[in-house]
Amino acid sequence: MLPIENVTATVGRTAILKCVTNHNGPSKPAWLKMDDNSTPTLLTLGTHTLMNEDEGKYRVTQNENHWYLHINRIQVIDRGLYMCQINAKTMLSQIGYLDVYEPPVINEELTSSDTIVDELSKVSLRCATIGYPMPSVTWRREDGKSLNLGQYGGKKIAEPKWQGEYLNITQIKRDDMGAYLCIANNGVQPAVSKRIVIQVNFPPKIRVHKQLIGSYIGSDVELGCDVDASPKPETFWLNSDGHRLDKIMNGGDNNGDDDNDGSISSAAATTTIEQLYNIRSKLNVQQNDHYVSYSSSSSSYRLNDNNNRNGINRKKKYHFEEEQNGYRTTMKLIIRNLQMADYGSYKCSGQNSIGKKEGMIRLYETPPPIPPTPKPTTTTTTTTTTTTTTAATTTTTTTKWPFINNQHKSRSNKAKWTNARYE
Repeated sequence: MLPIENVTATVGRTAILKCVTNHNGPSKPAWLKMDDNSTPTLLTLGTHTLMNEDEGKYRVTQNENHWYLHINRIQVIDRGLYMCQINAKTMLSQIGYLDVYEPPVINEELTSSDTIVDELSKVSLRCATIGYPMPSVTWRREDGKSLNLGQYGGKKIAEPKWQGEYLNITQIKRDDMGAYLCIANNGVQPAVSKRIVIQVNFPPKIRVHKQLIGSYIGSDVELGCDVDASPKPETFWLNSDGHRLDKIMNGGDNNGDDDNDGSISSAAATTTIEQLYNIRSKLNVQQNDHYVSYSSSSSSYRLNDNNNRNGINRKKKYHFEEEQNGYRTTMKLIIRNLQMADYGSYKCSGQNSIGKKEGMIRLYETPPPIPPTPKPTTTTTTTTTTTTTTAATTTTTTTKWPFINNQHKSRSNKAKWTNARYE
């Protein structure tokens, strides 16, 4: 008999052991499983299966003096020694070894799960695996950044990947937050991996985009801050009085009629200061943002809302924007149609379960831009025929009184006033 070649197979596959005999007698070879410290188990005799016949676990095929033992649906318990034996006048036998490979499997009970830690604390992640051969474990970050392994000898150690069952981070930083992958591989496909998310908690830190901002009356202005915090902070804007703008924004106290066109009829082109206040109260608007004008052609007063110009609704004095990128929240405040009352200090604020932080921005008035001087133009007119036409012309006079600092300024003496101060 020739020696039996050792065979390697993977769990779930089929292994084939070959026995080559030089015996020409009537005896047929038998296959036996050599169990440790026990009597060998007879599996087949000739081409007849004697063990697990109904399950189809074992099968023998013959090609002249070649006898093949087929072991189906290989399991770990099938690993071991197999004997091919012929009972002739002299017993002949050969032994071969079946090695069974297991693909890697991650032991969920012993492997770390998603973790929440405080900044600068120590973190130890474990990736427990089983398989044969013993799997190797590789750690890397899902975003491709280097692994922070701490400091050794005063130097920061950062590697793109790390080999080993454990990943230790001595002082975890906010930039270490994210998803980590442990990948187990032993050369048997498929390799397996587990995703572990580390959340690093720290109090808010604020960076103001620009501390001093100048702009002129009637313009729109943007204020911005970056808030770094974890867990995600609550962010809001405060005015100089300490009031949250999101609580008073967008006409939150406005119970007026949005469909009001801003006009109030009058029987005559006269009014009192009290009536002007009533006009403002009825339309429910803020001082310094509006002007009252009288039209003699329609005999009506009209409240002109500067916030409605260029299609801007007066209910949207403030506009808020937020953009999230990792642990950073970029917050923006847009103030439309600046008026005198809008100048002053503003605070961007962020707070979470760990702490609170504010950043201050000061908004000041600047002169409006000077429009370019128009170039002079020359017009030549030639008249050959002169026709005189007389037409009736209706003149409309509009008088505007702005509300400024609780005083009312008249730009015309054609309207009658009581209790008014002229400037």
